[in-house]
Amino acid sequence: MAGKLSVQQVLQQHLEAYARAHPLDGQRLKVCRHLMHCHTPALGGMQYQCDHCAHPVSQYHSCRDRHCPQCQHRASRRWSEQQQQAILPVTYYHLVFTLPHELNGWARLHPKVIYTLLFQIAWQTLKAFAADPKRLGGQLGMTAVLHTWGQNLSQHVHLHCLIPGGVLTEAHQWKAARSHYLFPVRALSRHFRGRMVSQAEIVENRTSQIGEKGTFGIGVDTGYRPRSRHQADSSASFSAAVSTTAANLSAADQPAGV
Repeated sequence: MAGKLSVQQVLQQHLEAYARAHPLDGQRLKVCRHLMHCHTPALGGMQYQCDHCAHPVSQYHSCRDRHCPQCQHRASRRWSEQQQQAILPVTYYHLVFTLPHELNGWARLHPKVIYTLLFQIAWQTLKAFAADPKRLGGQLGMTAVLHTWGQNLSQHVHLHCLIPGGVLTEAHQWKAARSHYLFPVRALSRHFRGRMVSQAEIVENRTSQIGEKGTFGIGVDTGYRPRSRHQADSSASFSAAVSTTAANLSAADQPAGV
């Protein structure tokens, strides 16, 4: 039985034809080429020779691209293990904050600005909801991972947030969330959208390079509790139970379903 193809082998065999049929922007094409050339003569390297038999052995350089499963696997695994150590024995909630595709062009021009805003506004939104005495009334925690691609290599900027189901009160006591959902999803969406658009307008006034303003959506997974490194490591295993956009934000606040 033939062995499984690696990502590098797939790219080496099919990238050229795929790129002709589905043009990739410069960033995605650069990453694909990094992965394709990792540990190959294309990146150069060093050659060693045995002192006894003179047999040569070549060691080629790695691409060191953060997307590379070949040379960055160890770093990814080490990060995952560190995060695993911080997991609490409580129920976790998975939320996804998504940047509208209308702002993809601006994200390509100003990735640092947009990605920083996405992290900041998502955290400010969750922190404000958690501190509200009518909700949880305490300090929330969050682990967030930025994804900029979709499964089909299209640009899809979104932030995966893994959140423990509870807060630390001013008395330094743990207060668990008592519902099957963390916060009302429509209320989260409105708050996040409003702050994100407001900050984008401030940046727009400074850069004058933002296009048409889009809307901001949020997806929610509730009641998730990681039980293994694989579950904690791969946000792809999570599914979005609720997804909202500006089109349906006019309704009254409703809790996210499970």
